Amino acid sequence: MESKMKMILLLFFLSSVYQCNAFVSYPTQQLQLGHQGMMITPPNHIPTPKQSKGKFSTHLTKSTSSITTVLCSKRRPQRLEENAPGPLYINSHCINCAACSNFAPTIFSRSDQDMYHIVTKQPDISQPTELDEARAALSACPVSAIRVTTSAELSHTTSGSKRLNEEEEKLSKQMAINQNVNGLPHPFPRPLLLKYGVNKIHNNEEEKDDVVGKQAGDGLMKGIANVYYLGHHSSKSFGATPYLARGRSQSGKMITVMIDTPKFTPSAIKTVTSLVGSEQKGPDYLFLTHTDDVGDHYKWAQHFKENNHPLKRIFHVKDLEENNWIGDDTLGDAEILLRGESHFVSSEEKDEERFKLYTWNLDGEAVSTTTHLADRNGYKWPVKQEEDDNVGDFLILHTPGHSPGSISLLFRSTQQHEGIESFSLPVNVLFTGDTYAYTTRNGGTMTGFPRYADDSIQQSHTLRELLNISHCWDVIAPGHGHPRDYRRGSVDSKKKENLKEVKRVEMEKALKELLLNGRIKQ
Repeated sequence: MESKMKMILLLFFLSSVYQCNAFVSYPTQQLQLGHQGMMITPPNHIPTPKQSKGKFSTHLTKSTSSITTVLCSKRRPQRLEENAPGPLYINSHCINCAACSNFAPTIFSRSDQDMYHIVTKQPDISQPTELDEARAALSACPVSAIRVTTSAELSHTTSGSKRLNEEEEKLSKQMAINQNVNGLPHPFPRPLLLKYGVNKIHNNEEEKDDVVGKQAGDGLMKGIANVYYLGHHSSKSFGATPYLARGRSQSGKMITVMIDTPKFTPSAIKTVTSLVGSEQKGPDYLFLTHTDDVGDHYKWAQHFKENNHPLKRIFHVKDLEENNWIGDDTLGDAEILLRGESHFVSSEEKDEERFKLYTWNLDGEAVSTTTHLADRNGYKWPVKQEEDDNVGDFLILHTPGHSPGSISLLFRSTQQHEGIESFSLPVNVLFTGDTYAYTTRNGGTMTGFPRYADDSIQQSHTLRELLNISHCWDVIAPGHGHPRDYRRGSVDSKKKENLKEVKRVEMEKALKELLLNGRIKQ
């Protein structure tokens, strides 16, 4: 195994040196190390043979992206030719993580060869929606591949022969993530599945917790109550999406849970703490979906500990030891280490076995899925008894397959908001990590990321059981890929449909892809 990896790294080194010397400003094929491989910087991102225990070879797969290795890091990244003309562009450091197209789908999209993302049109500064979404994408980019040309920069690179025109100059200034430059607030935090309304609101700091979202020029930014994007995506997790949710604990106390980690920066700290309330210094829990996306978890935990607000990290023990392929020993120190696994049980209704998802509350206490995952009188939330609800608004599910210790978080957004009738009903969000997501590849489809599955057979069992409890979730919020809101029906139809059937059809397609292209663990 060690000699094989040395040979792979040697070939990759020679290939990268050749491409750097050839002054490559176009995309090329590169080796990918799981979701970390786009930024290969030994020793942090490449596990040693001892750490990998055989999994390293399964994560060394070919993928199309621009060159972003440390070997080429001294060479200035180049503007990709496919970008639409104008100040906003993506350069050759793009890792094709799709964060930009999630926040601004009308501005960013995949290139024709699916090697990277590009700017398909410049934002219209007369449209606050486009401008806000483009700024969110720029701010979220994990490798700062989204750039904005200034007149000073253009004049310098062209020896003074070119400058931005008046409209381009305005756009360049408005895109700055600096309130001192343009007076615009930071684009994060922002509500999950944000949509713009038409009713203007007053920008009153005392009212910000009483509405869904915040003001953005021409109207109210509406999203799912108490679920937020945090932005500040990290290259350590290949740009995985971090979230924060506010709801009731099993004791009924209002708490905040951060799902996976943004990069640890002063701006990200400000974003996170802005959501936790004046009486708290930080979130109560940090839910880590799986090894690949833990990022700066230790830095976040240490920061809040030093500020006298312990942050309880939640992690599954099955992603430790030989399955901790990133070699992060601090994961074993997580405050809540989940034990227990999803497994097959005999079905009482049918003469067959059923894959049962193991479940916990946020403190790691096992919860009966038979009792809690039931469609009781059409009310779509796990309930034990009205007088004894020991789950609150959060339920942890063991969803193995992508990794042995992959876990998902089921959350219900129940808080009502005056004046926003459409958001007064519960919306159940399932944070899935890399287990299940919507991808814009191939015209848009749900996927289980078969290329990166640790065990596609096990993951197929997980997905089938998620389908069995589909009445419990309305929205899929993944780590990679885009969210999927099933309240809107199928992605290719506007007519009213049977949502259960829509979920089934899309899940069956993902299962077929997973079993056809995924890894079958021996």
